[in-house]
Amino acid sequence: MKPGKSLRHHKWMTIAAVLVLLASTLAGVYAIWGVVFVYWGVLAIRSGQAFLVEAIERKENPVLFWVLTAMWFGFGVLYILTDIFPTQTA
Repeated sequence: MKPGKSLRHHKWMTIAAVLVLLASTLAGVYAIWGVVFVYWGVLAIRSGQAFLVEAIERKENPVLFWVLTAMWFGFGVLYILTDIFPTQTA
């Protein structure tokens, strides 16, 4: 496969998301990561499958599935709120 042709097979939304996440991290804006975590939580509930190091099925491991999904939502909300309401240091 030619190099130019392989570029057309990339997932452009994923590449754009990676660039936005990289830029927001370098800028110190973590709310974008929070939105991604909440999105992962929503996807997990809709699909019945969460992923951290390996796939976790809701039917096979319900407690682990819900703990992981709650973590995605919790971290997401925490990151969003941290950017909206930063702590004041003297």
